[in-house]
Amino acid sequence: MLGLFIGIFLIIIGFLIIPIGFAELKDELGDYSNKPLFKRTFVYTIEILSFLNLSNFIGWLMGVGFLLVILGFYFVILFFN
Repeated sequence: MLGLFIGIFLIIIGFLIIPIGFAELKDELGDYSNKPLFKRTFVYTIEILSFLNLSNFIGWLMGVGFLLVILGFYFVILFFN
């Protein structure tokens, strides 16, 4: 039963951290909202790929958030097996 509670707690914390990372990403990309579509698509793709290297604050928030959600689901799945 403890594993289920840990899993639910990790999922909740992960889902609370992920929107903070998305808000930071949106603030960072706000300068490109009035550019043509192909430039925005290119910049958004590069920005999303760049945060995966965890060298900035957005990458850490998004990475930790996703990791917590995955670990939470793992604990919940282990509880039901």
